[in-house]
Amino acid sequence: INNTYTVVPMSINNAPPGTYNIAYQGGGPSGSTLGSIAPGPSITIASGGGGSFTLNYFTAQQSGNVVVNATLNGAQWSGYTGFTLDGPFRSADNQVPRTYNNVPVGSYILSYTGGGPSGATLSSITPSPTQQLQPNRTIVFNLNFTSQPSSGSIVVNALLDGKPWQTQLGSGSISYTLSGPTYDSGDQIPGSFGNMAAGRYTLNYNSGGPTGSTLTGISPSPVQQLGPGGTIAYTLNFTSQARGMVTVSAAIDGKPWSGGVSYVLSGPYTESGGSAPRTFSNAPQGDYTVQYRNGGPPSCRFVGVSPSSQMLPAGGSIDFVIEFTYQGVEPEPMPGPVPEPEPGPLLK
Repeated sequence: INNTYTVVPMSINNAPPGTYNIAYQGGGPSGSTLGSIAPGPSITIASGGGGSFTLNYFTAQQSGNVVVNATLNGAQWSGYTGFTLDGPFRSADNQVPRTYNNVPVGSYILSYTGGGPSGATLSSITPSPTQQLQPNRTIVFNLNFTSQPSSGSIVVNALLDGKPWQTQLGSGSISYTLSGPTYDSGDQIPGSFGNMAAGRYTLNYNSGGPTGSTLTGISPSPVQQLGPGGTIAYTLNFTSQARGMVTVSAAIDGKPWSGGVSYVLSGPYTESGGSAPRTFSNAPQGDYTVQYRNGGPPSCRFVGVSPSSQMLPAGGSIDFVIEFTYQGVEPEPMPGPVPEPEPGPLLK
């Protein structure tokens, strides 16, 4: 049988036995191409038997577009950004925005691998990291970055014997410095430092602190890392020293004297006195002096304070003497008994 046919399916009944060949000439489903003829372009029909040909068509490849953008704080941004696109079409790229035209339809996944705006972090991928590309459509992935603050704050606190301590009148002065990306210093507790550039900081104790105490440590560490937008805190740990005694007495020309006299005891511990002798207890370690104001024994002149200054050791004792000298007029000796007159001649 030799013939040309234009429709499918098509059947030929009562075909004579023998070998038949089929040749495709054109046509078929719209937008498709013939891929194969099964079982092949030639079949053999036995007497009383049958056979068939199948034309296998394939739809032409359908495609769409994929766009990858980036935003910084909601505004469009372009530059170096690493990402991978996985799906029927695959790509590893490092630049945004990026457009892929005529890629096969199907499911696509966008993964961020690094880069982006300086000082910013990826906050989301919208509308979703996974999207379905339909024929002749375009899907858009947005890598959304958010700027991170470049500075933070530092707080400096202090403890005295485990209890909070702060600078105030009579509590003692203090000096410390902060070294790192930003340098600063302080003389107040608590101390607060804002707008400090992120980075590694060291707290250096210079001097001072609670009166009559020593620094025993800085916690959690003298060196800490300040992150963008973060806060770190240092604590200066002080321990009280053993207290001592200061005695102030008075003397006239080297001889002890007691009574009213006005003076000021100055040092780590300062107090006024109105009499001598007097002992000041609970005095912290340090250098002390005594300044005479007024008063003292009558008819005496102030000479000085001995010694002029002293170092009180922790738990020890020191003595000051306010010295006077007598400047009054020495009294004349009292007259002795008046002798009786010698008896004269007896009067008759």
